[in-house]
Amino acid sequence: MSGTGAFNGDPRLKAQALADLKAGGHPGWNIEATTDEREALAQNYGLTASFLSLVIMPRDAGPREAAISQALSAVEPGADADGIVRDWLLSVWSHPGYGPASRLRQTPAFAPAQAIAEAIRQGGSAPPTAKTWRELRKALLAAGPLGSDQAGYAAVMASMAWDPTTAPTLGGDVWVAWERAVNNERGVAHGWPLARQDELFEALRHCMAQTWKALGAPPTDASPADLAAHEAHVQARTQACMEEKGLVEDQKALFAFFEDEMRPLLADRGPAAFKTILDACARGGRSAGP
Repeated sequence: MSGTGAFNGDPRLKAQALADLKAGGHPGWNIEATTDEREALAQNYGLTASFLSLVIMPRDAGPREAAISQALSAVEPGADADGIVRDWLLSVWSHPGYGPASRLRQTPAFAPAQAIAEAIRQGGSAPPTAKTWRELRKALLAAGPLGSDQAGYAAVMASMAWDPTTAPTLGGDVWVAWERAVNNERGVAHGWPLARQDELFEALRHCMAQTWKALGAPPTDASPADLAAHEAHVQARTQACMEEKGLVEDQKALFAFFEDEMRPLLADRGPAAFKTILDACARGGRSAGP
């Protein structure tokens, strides 16, 4: 990013970025964009890849184009894009509802996590060296013992311990780690930590793979009736595999957990978490700048 800051300090370039987003004119706007595509997009509009990864990554903030547009619209031309990322990291750390600070306070991980937050706070004027970041991560990862829910929040802080100017995926990486920590915390409380969910989904995928290997795909010229019969056969064989492996009750229990616990959590957490991004964009990086 140039010395004139976000959108190179030019409101017309900001308008161009918003129009390009709406038109889907650059692959860097896609959530699956490569680092090179994201870097190229950042160069086009006087932004940074780390900032773009932050505003593009959220999946639970409503329609993605509208959410990205909201975030970009909140950024004043000339704002410090990487300062916005640092500011947002600090707001995650201290978030009153889902912040690592409150979750780690009574654990051995609190002091090293707090040291990372302090390094982020100082990063605008005295950026830590790569060696310092490594030492901070190492100290945090060595802290223990932690419960599996607390370990998720420690992972959030470890994912923060990078220089945004040299870590093009930093914003998005922290968002994903934070999302996983919150989801896992709820899962642990109800007997469905992410590890157990992942294990069940892998077992279900294995049953599906066995079914497709045995039955194959229907012929390309199959009639509607033949397609329906094939689908029924697939479902029956998959169900039999699930019953054989004792997965049916677990699947029902997991779906009930999603409906009763995760759906309300996502409805609350998504907007609350995305608001931290909008607020950081509106502050323009001033809270974590030089």
